[in-house]
Amino acid sequence: MNNSKFKEDIQSENWFSSMLDKDFYPEFIDRLNIKFPENKYTFERISDLDNQYKGIDLIIKNRRTGEEYLIDEKSQLNYFNKTLPTFIFELEYSKYNIPKIGWFLDSNKKSTHYFFFRHIFGSKRRHIDSFKMDLINLKKFKSYLLKFGLNDDFLKNIVLKLNQSHDFKDDLFLIKENRYGFNCLPGNLNRIISLSISPQLNERPINLLVNLDKLIQEEPNLFKQYNYPFLS
Repeated sequence: MNNSKFKEDIQSENWFSSMLDKDFYPEFIDRLNIKFPENKYTFERISDLDNQYKGIDLIIKNRRTGEEYLIDEKSQLNYFNKTLPTFIFELEYSKYNIPKIGWFLDSNKKSTHYFFFRHIFGSKRRHIDSFKMDLINLKKFKSYLLKFGLNDDFLKNIVLKLNQSHDFKDDLFLIKENRYGFNCLPGNLNRIISLSISPQLNERPINLLVNLDKLIQEEPNLFKQYNYPFLS
C-alpha cells in the first residue's frame, strides 16, 4: 500500500470514527442502559497508539460491575455505498515482503469484541445515512470455530503450508481460483466460511472469509447484528 493511499485510509477511518462517536454510540449506549437498567454503560474512544496496536479502539464499560469490553472496530470503507455480505478475518499479510501475523491470530491483541461496520451509505467525509454493524464476541466466535477444528493452531498451520507450497489437499478443497473451502466443515458451512488468498495485492493477505449474513441464519445466537438508524 503506497503512502498516499495509507494516509487516505487513515483519514477516512478517523472521519468515520468521529461520526460513530457523534451519532451512533450515544444512542447505542442509551439503548443498552434502557434494556439493562441495572447497569450503567459508558463508552470511551481510545486514541493512544499502544492500545490501538493491541486492537482496542473503543472501551465500553459497565460501571456497576467494572467489566470492560475492549472493542476492535473494522469498517468496510473501501466499499462505501455498496453492500457486501462477507467480512475478512485477517490471518496473515506481508509488509516489505516480510510475512506478518494477522489480527485474528495475533495473541498480542487484547480485543474482546469486534464491531464490524458494513453496508455503509452516505456521503463520504460528510455524513452517514445508514450501515449494518456486526457485534462479535471473540471468545464465543473462536469457540464456535473450535467445534470444527478451526482453532488458531490449525489456521496457522494452513498459512505455513501455503507459504511453503506444501500440499494441503487433506485440509482444504478448491472452490475457485482464490477461495478454498475447509473439508472439516459440514456442507452447509463450507461455502459460508472459507480461506481467501490475494497474491495480486501488495500485502498478499491470507484471510478467513466469512459470509456473516448467511452465518447468522445458520447460527442466530452466535453474534448480533444492528442496523443504523435504529428502529423506533
